Amino acid sequence: MVEQLLLDRKDYERLEKEINDKSEKAENYRAEHNITDEIDETDDTVSIEQLRSNVNGYRSLLASLQREISAAEAEVNKLDEYYSEKETLEEKLSGYQKKYKLLSAAQGFLKEASDAMNNRYVEPVLRELQANSATLGDAIGKPITLNRDFELLFEEGGKLRSEKHLSAGQRTLCALCFRISLIKNLYRDSAPFVILDDPFATLDEANMERARSLVSMLAEEMQILYFTCHGSRSITAQNG
Repeated sequence: MVEQLLLDRKDYERLEKEINDKSEKAENYRAEHNITDEIDETDDTVSIEQLRSNVNGYRSLLASLQREISAAEAEVNKLDEYYSEKETLEEKLSGYQKKYKLLSAAQGFLKEASDAMNNRYVEPVLRELQANSATLGDAIGKPITLNRDFELLFEEGGKLRSEKHLSAGQRTLCALCFRISLIKNLYRDSAPFVILDDPFATLDEANMERARSLVSMLAEEMQILYFTCHGSRSITAQNG
C-alpha cells in the first residue's frame, strides 16, 4: 500500500508540474497578446450590444432571403405548368395565323370579285343611269350616281347623300331611270318591251312633264307599253 501511495504522489507531482507549465504558457500568451479577463467597452472595437444588433439584423435578412427562396422554389415547381400553357398558346397562335392567311386570301378574292362586278355591272348601269337622268333637267337638279350595292345617291354640297332625301316625285323619276338602265344592261342584244303601269300617279305637273320627256326619249330605243287611269297622266297629253 505504501508503494501505491508513492506512485500516486509521483503522478500528483507530475500533473502539478504540467499544470504549472501550462499556466505559465497561458500567462505568457496573455501578456504577449495583451489579453485581459474584461472587455473594454471604451475600445474602438464593436460593442456586445452592437454585435447583438448586427446578429438580429442578419437573422431578419436570412429570414427574408429564405422566404424569397421559398417563393422562387414555388415558381420553379410551376415551370412544367407554364411550359404546357406555352405549348397550348403556340398551337392556338399557329391556328390563328393559318386562319388569318386564309381570310386574307379570301378577302383578296372578294375584292377582285367586287372589282370585277363593279366593272361588269355597276359601271355600265351607272353610265346608262346618268345618260337617262341627264334628260330630266331640273327634275332632280343634282348629279345622280350609283354605289357598288346598287344604291342611288345624289351629290349635294360636295357630299353624296341617299336618294331617300329627295322628294317623292324625284325618287319616282330616279327609280324609273334606274330600272330602265338595268333592263338595257340585262338585255343588250335584244331589248325587251317595257310595261309601265301608272308609275307617275304621285307626280305633280312639273315632274309629270319631265317624266313625259323621259318616256318619249326611252321610247326611241325600246317598246314601252304605258297604262294610266287618268288623262292628266297621259304621256301624250301635252303633245295633242
